[in-house]
Amino acid sequence: MTEVTLCQVYAPTTDASDDTTDAFYNDLQQEMHRIPNKDSIILMGDFNAKVGTGDQSTNGLIGLHGIGERNERGDRLLDFCYANNLCISNTCFKQTKLSRSWTWESPDKQTYNKIDYILVSKKLMYSVGLQNSIGQGCKKVLFLAIKSLAQEQQTAIAQELG
Repeated sequence: MTEVTLCQVYAPTTDASDDTTDAFYNDLQQEMHRIPNKDSIILMGDFNAKVGTGDQSTNGLIGLHGIGERNERGDRLLDFCYANNLCISNTCFKQTKLSRSWTWESPDKQTYNKIDYILVSKKLMYSVGLQNSIGQGCKKVLFLAIKSLAQEQQTAIAQELG
């Protein structure tokens, strides 16, 4: 049976000091060390980072459907993903509507970014898919990952019961 650890985070904004961001990632890394190695991980939230679109150097970390240019916080998030064998699942699927691609809109409605992400264990990525009939944005990917895991657990329980 697959065990899953689900975490929700809110990272400091880009206005925060580098020390504050360092403390956030250090605390998050300590929490990652507490998760049993056998667990699959779903880590989601507002990372206040722009990772942009994937390329050869980010293969396996980012998909081709990010938005804009990567910023310094995006580099930091990618380093975290690499160190923890995670991929940014909601950059792996093309949205049918552009308005579903971004997760942040400026007050003047002129700038759009994707700063909310769902990071999943690479071993879990095979279970993640996109389903247009369920909510918007990040919620879709998470729903399908959890739905797939629930189906795996049901199958495992049925096999145990024989």
